[in-house]
Amino acid sequence: MERQLLGELNVRHSAETLEERLRELLNSDKIDLEVPFETLGFPAIGKLVRRAKITLGTSTQRSDGATLVPIHWRDARSHNFPEFKGYIEIQPMAKNESQLSIIGQYQPPFGPIGAAFDAAVGRRIAEVSVEQLLERLRTQLEET
Repeated sequence: MERQLLGELNVRHSAETLEERLRELLNSDKIDLEVPFETLGFPAIGKLVRRAKITLGTSTQRSDGATLVPIHWRDARSHNFPEFKGYIEIQPMAKNESQLSIIGQYQPPFGPIGAAFDAAVGRRIAEVSVEQLLERLRTQLEET
């Protein structure tokens, strides 16, 4: 069963150049998706890190002015983790502000065992991965 994910935040960056900057920032086979243990209710003793291979597709423009950029990521070292498929949505908010969203879905691997793990902690790992990626992108975008 596929699980839906949504993460969004505002970024101080013009929507006109945001897609180009996102492509520069995500154009690497070495993007680490990080989940601090404390965000999962565990002691703050470290973080779960997965190296992701991220692929961006050809963007489309919606009639409301939003840009949709297809995004796909998978663990770069193993096929034992879920693959994420969805979109980055860039919505203009003001002259130098945009809303950046990641919308998509993943399917837990390993059938019923994977579904049980996902129900226990996997879903939270996926949510935090999206939140952390958006926060890192906002930081990098607002530095320029």
